[in-house]
Amino acid sequence: MNKKFIIEIVLLKIYIKMSNELYFKCSKLEDFNKLKLKLIENNNSENKYNNLKLLFDDINDTSPLIDILQNDKNIIILTLNYKCFNKTLHKVIYSNTDLTPIGEILKKNETIECLNIIDQDIENIDPLGEALKVNKTLEELYLNDNYISDLTIFSEGLKVNKTLKNLDLSHNNLKDLTSFGEALGLNQGLTRLQLIGVKTETLNPLFEGLKSNNSIKYLDLRLNNSFSDKLLNIMLKQNKSIEYINLRESNCEDGDQIGDFLKYNNTLKTLDLSHTGLYNIDLFENIKYNTTLEELDLSNNLTDIIKFGVAFLNYNNTLKTLDLTIKRNKKIKDKEEQKMRFKDNRELLKLINKKIDQLNNI
Repeated sequence: MNKKFIIEIVLLKIYIKMSNELYFKCSKLEDFNKLKLKLIENNNSENKYNNLKLLFDDINDTSPLIDILQNDKNIIILTLNYKCFNKTLHKVIYSNTDLTPIGEILKKNETIECLNIIDQDIENIDPLGEALKVNKTLEELYLNDNYISDLTIFSEGLKVNKTLKNLDLSHNNLKDLTSFGEALGLNQGLTRLQLIGVKTETLNPLFEGLKSNNSIKYLDLRLNNSFSDKLLNIMLKQNKSIEYINLRESNCEDGDQIGDFLKYNNTLKTLDLSHTGLYNIDLFENIKYNTTLEELDLSNNLTDIIKFGVAFLNYNNTLKTLDLTIKRNKKIKDKEEQKMRFKDNRELLKLINKKIDQLNNI
């Protein structure tokens, strides 16, 4: 059996597995009994539902779910929707978003691997933090686009949890990441973390924790308020796992303290520092020491491409994608400098791109 045929079979199995979705709407307490019977029937079905999507229609009490899902053996993906459009009032209304029942379910359930609670006006995720202390099956948790602000209790659970791999807290109001950063320093299970646009005052506590984290490979921190490039440099010197980091459109505090992490880091493959306000980057002198970086985006910063170009053309043999272009950028106020920089560096960019093409064809 050839490899292509095997891959097609595997993809078909994955599609079948993911396509067994059950949509269920709970508008009154009696509906929970109907859901329970539905899931009991599911136990004896050949083609079992494993993806449950629940819509709560103006429900004040979701606690009946505890009895229904705690011991369920089939549901792998659980999606919760607490908001619906009320035709009488002509507006969106929310059911009770207390996550205590979900926390109790996760403490005992042994099959749920993925939980989605996205854009539901959730504020308190303490019950999920308590559940993470004992849960041994949840691998993916999506809590993006809510109103979460306090991660203290959640972080306590994250410190000891060993199974959660993918966490998305993007577009919340995470003003203080101190406890969360400490948790990352102890957690050794997460491999993918997304904190896009979380409105935090600074990302620095996160970098402190990541210095000792040895599991996270993918880190997306786009659209945040500020970070210290000096602390980023120190973190990337010490961290032994991160392969991808995106800080696009996050404000760099200093602009010239990136430093020499490329001499020491041997895991990073993709780095995006575009639109961050960097202007004098020491990493240019250290690009020749690095053997892992494949994608680098420094676009829309006032960087010295001439200095970088010489180092790259003479020494680097790993970069496959490079962006040093300057386009319209509100952070670069001097338009004349933009024009001059672009004009001066245009020919060198051609040489660099030619060099990259040569490397990619080797």
